[in-house]
Amino acid sequence: MTFSTKADATRWLSTVEADLHRGDHLDPAGRSARFGPYAEKWLAAKTDLRPKTTELYAYLLDCHILPAFADTPIARINAASIREWNSAIRAGSISDTTAAKAYRLLRQVMQSAVDDRLIRENPCRVKGAATERSPERRIPSVDEVIGLADAIEPRYRAKVLVAAFAGLRKGECYGLA
Repeated sequence: MTFSTKADATRWLSTVEADLHRGDHLDPAGRSARFGPYAEKWLAAKTDLRPKTTELYAYLLDCHILPAFADTPIARINAASIREWNSAIRAGSISDTTAAKAYRLLRQVMQSAVDDRLIRENPCRVKGAATERSPERRIPSVDEVIGLADAIEPRYRAKVLVAAFAGLRKGECYGLA
């Protein structure tokens, strides 16, 4: 860095030394590190994920996060830009569940940037954005279950009745002999 006066340089050096002493010093490369390459490296380094989770994360990054933040320096992503992004994706055509997953992924990547000393704190602080709110499923009445059992092929009648009244899932019903 260059400074116009020796006093400016001394002031900057004092700040850096204080940050080092407190353990708050940030990596100077973080000021220019772009979110897109950082997130892709982050995902590539996550070797403990299951293949489907890796696919989901790649999809969420490519379709919902990188279009907004790929070329943005990590240090310039702030709480306001994340609130704006979150509002935009929730107003779009994706479900609230997908939006919550995308937000959680963004929060994980930004937390890694904090851990890597690229930024001081995680700017992902939108209350409730990580919570999935699936609509409650309607439970059919006894008459509806009986009507469904009567309407399908007779060989599946017992499976419908057992599934409905015993609370079995589809795979559990297929396992019955």
